[in-house]
Amino acid sequence: MNNSKDATKDQELPTWILKLNFHAHQPPKVADWLVRVMTTGMRMPGHVNAEIIPPSAVNAPEWTLLQRFEKMEHIAEWQGGSALHRLLEEIVPLLDQNMLEMSQFQMEHYAATSNVATAIITHVKPGKEEEYRNWVAQIHTAQTNAPGYQGTFVQPPAPGTKAPWITLLRFDSPAALDQWFSSDVRKRLLSEAEHLLRYDLMALTSAFPGWFPRDPLTGKTPPRFKTAMLVLLVLFPVIVLQREIVPPLLAPLGPSLSLFLGLTVSVCLISLVLMPLAIKLFNFWLFPTGVNPTKDNIRGYVAILCLYAAMVGISTMLKFK
Repeated sequence: MNNSKDATKDQELPTWILKLNFHAHQPPKVADWLVRVMTTGMRMPGHVNAEIIPPSAVNAPEWTLLQRFEKMEHIAEWQGGSALHRLLEEIVPLLDQNMLEMSQFQMEHYAATSNVATAIITHVKPGKEEEYRNWVAQIHTAQTNAPGYQGTFVQPPAPGTKAPWITLLRFDSPAALDQWFSSDVRKRLLSEAEHLLRYDLMALTSAFPGWFPRDPLTGKTPPRFKTAMLVLLVLFPVIVLQREIVPPLLAPLGPSLSLFLGLTVSVCLISLVLMPLAIKLFNFWLFPTGVNPTKDNIRGYVAILCLYAAMVGISTMLKFK
């Protein structure tokens, strides 16, 4: 996910902004209402994405909801529609005067600040879209009440496409994120939705961001020594290829161009082919959740060490051939 590019694109979209102050004893009820506004707005024509940002400081105690649409006409339809009016009728009695502020013209970009974030790619099973929309509001509400919560960005698929839902979940620390992923509330909600979806998690603060997913059951990344071992397994043959085979083929192009093209080939091989394949093959070892996790761990270590030995042997043969 290209965050800077997406942020620039979002700044260009007409944005409906709702700011909400609440009494100290009302956050759970208000957070639940805000999630319902977000998920209801997602059903409107022209909706692109939505973002919830919780209070960031004691002197700024408001929640902010952003709904981005393709055109101003879509915002007008949403703001003037009966669905939003019914929701507003629910919340107004709970608030003091001037505690609710809405704007349909503001184009300012908002971004929650946090130390850790996880991208969640959700593939909803065909025919289960409406049921998923009803369920997803529950988990969004639950996570807004989790300790360390810093915000949620949600981009549903465009109408008529099979694209996945993209969610960026932010917490103030890795410990807070792990606490949410291992919580009983989250596990219960996911068990209720097993028939609706399959999803992938991508840690955005791991040692090798973008390569290794999180364990769907625990939400944790693989141990760093395992990711390092797998990176070495993939990197070594590519370096041998770069050193022994590619240079003679590209030598006529000159040193700078041949180096650039060689590195391009290496990066593409690692990121697009070898690393995804290695993660798939060694998934049982990265996330040992079988009947005998110890046996899976031993089997993975033995397999990797054997591959190390084979690669070193083949490299030696190539070098002294």
